[in-house]
Amino acid sequence: MLEKIDGLAGTCPWVLKDFRSQRRLLPGIQDLFNRKGLYSDQGQRKKAFYVLQEWYRKR
Repeated sequence: MLEKIDGLAGTCPWVLKDFRSQRRLLPGIQDLFNRKGLYSDQGQRKKAFYVLQEWYRKR
């Protein structure tokens, strides 16, 4: 999708690392965490990290 935006000058991930959030109550799924990061709360690289890494490498 980003490749189709004419004149795009840059981008930045919205959340770098998963973090605790009291509003994330889904047991077994969110467990009080916002899990949208490129890294897990334990610092492990997630699949999204590698997808974004490859996208940047092509540039």
